Amino acid sequence: MTKHVIKFENLTAEFHELMEEYSLPIRLPEHRVRPRHTKHLTYDNLSYSNIAMINEIYADDFRSFGYEMMLAPSPPPLKKKKSAVESDVDAEADDVTKNRGGK
Repeated sequence: MTKHVIKFENLTAEFHELMEEYSLPIRLPEHRVRPRHTKHLTYDNLSYSNIAMINEIYADDFRSFGYEMMLAPSPPPLKKKKSAVESDVDAEADDVTKNRGGK
């Protein structure tokens, strides 16, 4: 069973409190060390299906730790598959256009 949960957004403060509680002389560094050319992944980089999957897989964690689930943008519109008749009509229209000298 987990005794302590430290949230990332309060990592430094909560970690130091935990270390004090156990009288451990461990401190986190004051600054983050990160490579210069690190790309940042943000919410905007996630697709509808990514967000839906994260919400589904981590639903218990969101509830347990008091986080709101991510709001997913509207799903992409489904492409309507053309019927055989619609495809034939489009092909005939293309033939007519070509015969008239069109593009």
